[in-house]
Amino acid sequence: MMIDETLVAGHLQRLGYLEQSDVAGATHDGLESAVRSFQRRFGLAETGRADDATRTFMARPRCGVADPPVGARVFGAGDAWQKQTLTWSIIEPSDKLPPHRDSNALRWALNLWEAVTSLDFKWVRDDANADIVVRFVTGAHGDHQAMDGPGNLLAHAFFPPPLVVGDGPAGDVHFDETEAWTVRMPMAGNEQDLVTVALHEIGHSLGLVHSFEPDDVMFPTIGGAHRYLSENDVFRIQGLHGNPHDGQGEPFDGNRDSALWFSDDDQLNVFAVTTVGGRHIRRLVDGAWQQWRELGGE
Repeated sequence: MMIDETLVAGHLQRLGYLEQSDVAGATHDGLESAVRSFQRRFGLAETGRADDATRTFMARPRCGVADPPVGARVFGAGDAWQKQTLTWSIIEPSDKLPPHRDSNALRWALNLWEAVTSLDFKWVRDDANADIVVRFVTGAHGDHQAMDGPGNLLAHAFFPPPLVVGDGPAGDVHFDETEAWTVRMPMAGNEQDLVTVALHEIGHSLGLVHSFEPDDVMFPTIGGAHRYLSENDVFRIQGLHGNPHDGQGEPFDGNRDSALWFSDDDQLNVFAVTTVGGRHIRRLVDGAWQQWRELGGE
């Protein structure tokens, strides 16, 4: 699959490589420069042409949030939440999943961010005024980023307040309901892992722009399940939202890798390996880091 040649300029505009005012009347030089920027950002051959390799890469499943300008600071969006407790609510749930699967996936994605920051997330039922409002939607849905149907742009989110008027509802997360969402591993065919995409989009809700380290959950394209935060993800989010203490009162130094998956009994599990005070294996239980001796922890 690849992006149609006639849609390249519009695609580059939506992803932040071409100004909206330049799309209709893009000059050859302007479009070539935008294509080169895109190719450079993702390590593609810098031909300046929307060749097959470039258009195929453009069609990969990815987040719909625009990439930061080439050469721009990618630490955060510049704004962090000015409070520690954030409320969240799903006001338009997915019809693609059994009851509560979407909220469980969101809850555990939030728990991973909570575990490495000073933030605390509180669920509220059907509250359109929550700090982070989650919706599963199709097509045009009231903001300036219409969903594009199955594949390619999977979801988008909005940075914390204050946002410029017209930028969208601060902190909210919108998933494309036409995607084949799943929470089960391994995925089949064109299925998309809701936990992975939620983890990424919540990063935006907390103030992170895209990273261009392929191991980061904040990398723009999504190539399958990525249910953990990299060391760089942790470093960046702590720059915005502080550094927690682990369950034993030890200062958390950011050197922890986390992983998330469903076990055979269909229970959602979160595990982490940390090098704080030596190598330990720990399990995330109700938002607190606890030793997990059965897995070989010290």
